[in-house]
Amino acid sequence: MIRKKLRYDAVIVHYSDYDLILYNNKSVKIRFQTEEFKHIYFLLEKGTSLIELASILPVEYVQVLWESLLQMGVLIDDWDNLDINSYEKQLFHLENLAPTPIHLQQTLREKCVAIIGVGGIGSVILDQLIRLGVQNYILIDSDEVQIHQLNKQYMYSLKDLGFNKVDICFSKIKESHPHGQVLILKKRIKNHEDLSTILQKSNPDIVINAADEPHYLYQEVLKVCIEYQIPFITGSIGPHFGRVGPFIDQPSDMIHFLEDTEYEQRPENIKVINPFFGTPEPSNCIIPILVAYDAVRFLLNKQPSSYNKILHVDFNDLSCKTTPIINK
Repeated sequence: MIRKKLRYDAVIVHYSDYDLILYNNKSVKIRFQTEEFKHIYFLLEKGTSLIELASILPVEYVQVLWESLLQMGVLIDDWDNLDINSYEKQLFHLENLAPTPIHLQQTLREKCVAIIGVGGIGSVILDQLIRLGVQNYILIDSDEVQIHQLNKQYMYSLKDLGFNKVDICFSKIKESHPHGQVLILKKRIKNHEDLSTILQKSNPDIVINAADEPHYLYQEVLKVCIEYQIPFITGSIGPHFGRVGPFIDQPSDMIHFLEDTEYEQRPENIKVINPFFGTPEPSNCIIPILVAYDAVRFLLNKQPSSYNKILHVDFNDLSCKTTPIINK
């Protein structure tokens, strides 16, 4: 049985001798002002079927109404089940991306995201993706939870101290998505060979680099994404600035960006002067949330804001600027 409901921003206007259902500069006029039609409006707002409406009024009346509302685009799929209802507010937003938002939500459920590093950036990204409905993951991190991280890594709490971060993340994912497929690896990625052996046996829809060391890691990750043609996005945070992207999904663009990025591996015996100890807590949310948002846009077949460019965010005044990575 096909069930539909009125879009949340549809409007019903009652006049003295007729009613109007308004949506997107279109309208349907209803001349029958009866108690039965009040009930029909209630069912349309809650979610109903043509068969259910035909039990209230003659089928020829409701058939015309049903088809008129479909032509207006004001009816959408009803999400009358517990799993989908937990994303009700999100589905309202997804209506702006497709006429059947429930299908977009199901798309998120089926996608797989690889996250390298589930610390200050990666744990916030993961938390966002879990809440958005992504169920399948590959998580790579060798670190254990430490007490100085708890003020900005919201995935973890005091009871998690000393445990591997990926183990905690695995449990958090399973709490929300018991049927999700989750691969965890307690490993520190140092070069593209380390990651290649992992992704060779898996097929994520996107790789998110959220690790902050070694400093050249995102170039190494790019090499693997080129090798297996996997879309890539990264994000990073400093004491005063953060950056989102680039998001790259074409191997040729990845190669171009990699060739334009010069880096050297720092010798082990070089001492770091003025080490970077961390970032203000609020800034730790801005960048990963934007990275998660762009990742989800890609998974829903929409162009990310950081597509082939880097978004720079100044934490002092929240000003933003973008830098294209490819000049065509």
